[in-house]
Amino acid sequence: MTRLLEMDEGEPNAWPEIVDRMGALLGRDPNDPAVEMAAVWRRIEAWVSWRGPARSAAFTLEGPGEWRPPLHPFALLQAFRWDATSRIWMETTLPAAPLGYELDDGRWLVTGTAGNDDAPVPAEIYEAAQRLEEYMRGIANKNKDSFAYTELYQSRRAARYAARALELSGAADLLRPWRKLGARAGA
Repeated sequence: MTRLLEMDEGEPNAWPEIVDRMGALLGRDPNDPAVEMAAVWRRIEAWVSWRGPARSAAFTLEGPGEWRPPLHPFALLQAFRWDATSRIWMETTLPAAPLGYELDDGRWLVTGTAGNDDAPVPAEIYEAAQRLEEYMRGIANKNKDSFAYTELYQSRRAARYAARALELSGAADLLRPWRKLGARAGA
């Protein structure tokens, strides 16, 4: 069975902008606290295997077995097999398997690109990002007056709400079909 030993995922050049239901860019009101788009998208992508904007990805694996990239979409760039005798990574070609690639016994380094700059964000994921951004902005709005949350109980309660933002905003329900690779990967 193939084991994933390490995964290194880069940052995209830019994150998709989120617009509200009226078509205006969110978080642009000077009276509202800003919520970074990167924070919203990182939270979303931590829950799903789908990736939006393209970024580098590298996986260190141990075979044998069939390996399926844990991120979708994924474009393979290079594959290396560890040569224990020479103590170097040797470039090789990975044989295709029904759901990914077939690895023999040994250590592997697979590099590629996760995400696609040209593909639109799926509707459910975009809606989840809208809900999460609105919820995070609401929490920030309630806490922007530092005098309003000086009590320990209130600050703990606000932290709990922020930690459960995906669930409380309703975004997690929309993301459920995208949680595991293959559930909606071909959609």
